[in-house]
Amino acid sequence: MVLTYKYRLKGKRTVRVLRRHAFAVNQVWNYCTAVQRETQHRWKLGSTASWLNRYDLQALTKETSKDLGVHAQTVQVV
Repeated sequence: MVLTYKYRLKGKRTVRVLRRHAFAVNQVWNYCTAVQRETQHRWKLGSTASWLNRYDLQALTKETSKDLGVHAQTVQVV
C-alpha cells in the first residue's frame, strides 16, 4: 500500500516560490546528468576519464546556490 498526501497551497506567492525552487533544483539535476553523460561519452570513445563521485559533483555545483536563490544544502542533496 502506498500512502499519498495531497496538499492545496493557498496564496500565489507560495506557489511562485515553490515553482522557483523546483526550477532551480531541476537545473542542478540536469547539469549533473549532463556532466555524467559527457563523461560516459568520453569513456566510450576510449578516454580514461573516471566517473565523478558525489564530492566532485558538489565541487562543480558549489557556488550555484547563490545564483539560483536556493539553500546550499538543497544543491548538495540533489
